Amino acid sequence: MNAILLARHIDNNPFHLYLTKPISGPDLTGLKLRITPVYRDFFQALGATVVQTAPGEVYTALERGVVDGYGWPITGIFDLGWHEKTKYRVDPGFYSAEVSILINKNAWAKLNEQQKRVISDAAAWIEAQAADVAKENEADIAKQKAAGIEVIALERRVS
Repeated sequence: MNAILLARHIDNNPFHLYLTKPISGPDLTGLKLRITPVYRDFFQALGATVVQTAPGEVYTALERGVVDGYGWPITGIFDLGWHEKTKYRVDPGFYSAEVSILINKNAWAKLNEQQKRVISDAAAWIEAQAADVAKENEADIAKQKAAGIEVIALERRVS
C-alpha cells in the first residue's frame, strides 16, 4: 500500500441485527432489513429482503413498517432515536468495524520533523482514545437493556 499506519481509532466494534419482531434462528426469510452495501450479501444470503436507505430515514422506515430491522454497530441507536422502535438485538455481532489512519509513505517523507511530530502526536492522542470504545460498547449494552431491548442470542458455530 506504500503507507504508514499512524493510529487505530476503532477496533472490535461489533455490528448487530436489530429487529422489531423476534426470530428463532439465522433464517431471515420474510424480513425487510435496512442495510449498507457492506453487509448486503450477508443479509440476502440469510433470506432477508434488503432496503438501502440513509441513516436519517431509518426511524421513519421502522415507524411505517417499511423495514423490520437494521444492521448497526452496538453503539449509536440512542443518538438516532431508533431505540424507540427497536425491540430486539441479535447476538453475537456479525461484523466488526475497524477504523485506522494511514499516511502515504511518499507524503510522509516530504514532511519536516516538526510536521511529523504534530501528526504523530495527534495520532497518539487518537489511538489513546481507542480504549474508550470498549467502555462505550458496554455502556450502550446496558442502556439497551434498560430501554427494554431484548437479546436474541444465536449460537455461534465454528466449522
